[in-house]
Amino acid sequence: MTLQSDDFSSNASCQLILAPPILSPSIIYDIKSNLSLLHPFIDAPCCSDFSWMLDRMKRSGRPSSATVPKPTLLSIDSTGRFLSAMQYKSKFYRFHRTNLSLEGIYSLPTGYVCASSIYKRGYIFFGCDTPPALMIFKETNLTSPLMRINMTQWIRGVSFAHNDTLMFVAVQEGDYGVYIYNIIWTPKIFVSLAKTFAPIVDQMWTIHTVNDSCVLTTFWSNNEPVYKIQSPTTTSMSCFRNSLPTTKVTGSNSLGEAVTDPCGRIWVVVYGFGIRIYDQ
Repeated sequence: MTLQSDDFSSNASCQLILAPPILSPSIIYDIKSNLSLLHPFIDAPCCSDFSWMLDRMKRSGRPSSATVPKPTLLSIDSTGRFLSAMQYKSKFYRFHRTNLSLEGIYSLPTGYVCASSIYKRGYIFFGCDTPPALMIFKETNLTSPLMRINMTQWIRGVSFAHNDTLMFVAVQEGDYGVYIYNIIWTPKIFVSLAKTFAPIVDQMWTIHTVNDSCVLTTFWSNNEPVYKIQSPTTTSMSCFRNSLPTTKVTGSNSLGEAVTDPCGRIWVVVYGFGIRIYDQ
C-alpha cells in the first residue's frame, strides 16, 4: 500500500467523508460543521491525476442550507433521497441528497442521548451513550425504537457485510472494541452475537464496510493505523483483523473516517490535516 495523495491540507480540514467521489457524490464536513456536496466524478472514475481531480471536485462544491454543530456520521436512507447527519449527543438532521437543502431536524425520544446513526434496509440504527445501547427504529418513525441491543460502553459506528447478514458494531472503551452479530431481517429483526474483538486501544472510533467480506476500523489515536477486519470469503464466518501500517499517523494528528472507493483506494480523514488517499 502506498500513499497516493495528500489533500485538503489546512487548519479547516475535513472531519467526515461519505461515498468517495468516484462514481457517486461525495459529502465532506469542514471544521466549521458545513456540508459540501462535491462533484459526482463519473467521466474518469479511476483517474490517477489527483491534483486535477480534487481541484475539480472542490471548485464544484455546493454548500448545504444548514450547519450541523458537532457532526458525527453521515448516512443515506433506503430510498436514496435523503442524507442524514447526527449532531453529537443531540438532534438528527436530514437533507435532500441532490442539493443539500434541509428537509428537517428531528429530536430523539426523551431519555436517548446518541452519537451516531446509520440507515439500512428501511431501518435506522442509533449508537447511544444513554442508554449505552444500539437502538433500532423504522427510518420513517423515530417516536419509539423497535429493538434495543444493550452495550457496556458507547457505540461509535455500525456497518454490515455478508449480504447484510453480519452486523459490525464499534464500541468506544470497554472489554471489546468490535462486536459482530448475525442479523436476520424478516419477518422481524433478530440478532445474535457471533464474535468479538478486543480493542487495540480504548478509543475505538469508526467502522465502515469495504465490500461484502471486509470492513475498516479506526481509533482515536495518533499511534495506530487503520485496521481491516475480513473473512476469507463472503460466506465464511471466520473473521480476522490485520493492520494497514502505511496509514499510521504521527505527531498530533489522529485518524477519523476510513472508506474505500470503487477503484480500491482508501480515503482516510486525518484530524488536524485533511484527507490522505492510499492505493491497495
